[in-house]
Amino acid sequence: MEATKSPKILVCDSIAPEGVEKLREAGEVEVKTGLKGDDLIAACSGVDAIVVRSATKITADVIRAAEHLKIIGRAGVGVDNIDVRVASERGVVVVNSPEGNTRAAAEHAVALMLALTRSVPEGDARMRRQEWKRNDLLGNEVRGKTLGLIGLGKVGTQVAIMARGLGMKLLAYDLALSQERCVQLHTEPVTLEQILTDSDYITIHVPLTDTTRGMIGTRELSLVKPGCRIINSSRGGIIDEAALAAALAEGRVAGAAVDVYEGEPEPWDSPLITAPRTVLTPHLGASTTEAQIGAAVDVAEQIVDVLKGLPPRSAVNLPFVEPETLLQLRPWLNLAERIGLMASHLAQRGLRTVRVTYSGAIASHDCSLATRHLLVGLLRRVMGPHLNEVNAPMFAAERGVDVAEVKHAEHPIYHSHIKAEIICDESVSELEGALRGRSEPRIVRIDQFRLDVRPEGTLLMVISSDQPGVIGQVGQVLGAHNINICQMHVGSSPSEGIQMMVLNLDKSLPDGARSDLEGLGLLRAIHAVELPPATQEEAG
Repeated sequence: MEATKSPKILVCDSIAPEGVEKLREAGEVEVKTGLKGDDLIAACSGVDAIVVRSATKITADVIRAAEHLKIIGRAGVGVDNIDVRVASERGVVVVNSPEGNTRAAAEHAVALMLALTRSVPEGDARMRRQEWKRNDLLGNEVRGKTLGLIGLGKVGTQVAIMARGLGMKLLAYDLALSQERCVQLHTEPVTLEQILTDSDYITIHVPLTDTTRGMIGTRELSLVKPGCRIINSSRGGIIDEAALAAALAEGRVAGAAVDVYEGEPEPWDSPLITAPRTVLTPHLGASTTEAQIGAAVDVAEQIVDVLKGLPPRSAVNLPFVEPETLLQLRPWLNLAERIGLMASHLAQRGLRTVRVTYSGAIASHDCSLATRHLLVGLLRRVMGPHLNEVNAPMFAAERGVDVAEVKHAEHPIYHSHIKAEIICDESVSELEGALRGRSEPRIVRIDQFRLDVRPEGTLLMVISSDQPGVIGQVGQVLGAHNINICQMHVGSSPSEGIQMMVLNLDKSLPDGARSDLEGLGLLRAIHAVELPPATQEEAG
């Protein structure tokens, strides 16, 4: 009988020796750094696991060539250098180390804040020039000052804890933050505008997404409190660098400390390089011995687990699901995620609880995967494209969001049925869904309004007074912008005298059309939602 072959593990970038040693518990380890193109593809052939940091690009071609590949480990947080989609298609687990550099990144943000407020770099430069000039380097104590945190995830939470230890007052802006979490961290939840107008110091701790790209620009910087200092050690592109440089030159911003840039690793054209009153570092947030060891060991432990048949702690892509189970659940996973996407537009700030009720035949299954899909739809606008059904529950828990599942064996109307209750600090939204036939998803209720909506493409959700002429005027506005209504469903609430229209449109709603709809003076709420198109199963 042939002996079982020992797994092969390829380490493509330099990691801490402690991580390499841990990997040896799982199999044969080979370290080859600096590989690219055909050399990388050849080296990956026959391996069971690959470990990278940020330098090596694990492309679709690399993944497809590694026919025995089971897991890719990223010794760090970002997985931009890994084709996660193709890895998922191939059943390859992708793991990272989200905890490994949290403390290091938070400490660096605080270090930048203190260096900025006490002019440490300029003081050092003068000493090296043998200049004993200090009168114009008068700094400020941070004790008693207000720190505004944009983002209160892992790193933001650690910064908040450190800043409170320094005696600072804390404000936080995070759409997925609950009141309870703020109480725990002694932090006041506020709007982005309040962060800008009321903070002496502003630190940024959000991922770079379509929503956060350029979120701090000329308009936002015009609102900042006089004397405000801004620290960005999160991601380049969140702050408009030209706008920040202009605000520094004009004196509207007292200082800026930056560790991340749009043009990394060669940001030499950035206007911040020559801007006054800045402290600049070359993306050092995770550059500590402890962080590098922690990330390497964390990823190595997960690779050892996966190669032993155990689940990983920090997978960033889809987990393996038995084909038979997936076949039955797939239309429900699709419906659940679309319910979450629609709910993300209706829910207000201060998300506290997500309660999902499964009724009928679906309740006989393990519905946790459907709940995770719903969370992905609900949180992706905030958390960005790397959020998936594996890590969505973790992100929800970190923000103090309670996620609950309820099951009922029967439903009075539908064979199977999903109901999502989204509870925020000052609002509750409810959405209900079911399948028509075996695979066609429908939204059958939104709050008090009974409907029969196909959740696909561009949806326009409008709440108005229940009176003659409203539907016609909405149609006229859309027609004026050459927008066709593919389907329309109306639900009314006679006791309240209001109605909800949900329209499937043939194109996205432009800003001009939204403005014209608002100008009618008849609509209480307007929500434009972009959903995926119908799948082949739904269309078919």
